[in-house]
Amino acid sequence: DAVGGDERVRVAQGRFGADMQVALVNDGPVTFQLRAAPSD
Repeated sequence: DAVGGDERVRVAQGRFGADMQVALVNDGPVTFQLRAAPSD
């Protein structure tokens, strides 16, 4: 099936609850910088 109607992106099919192989990319340390407006 296509994702979001974009025919260029294909999605692999699997069985619910089955063991599936997943490849992780960039699974290392990460830094998030959060900024919030000052509250009054």
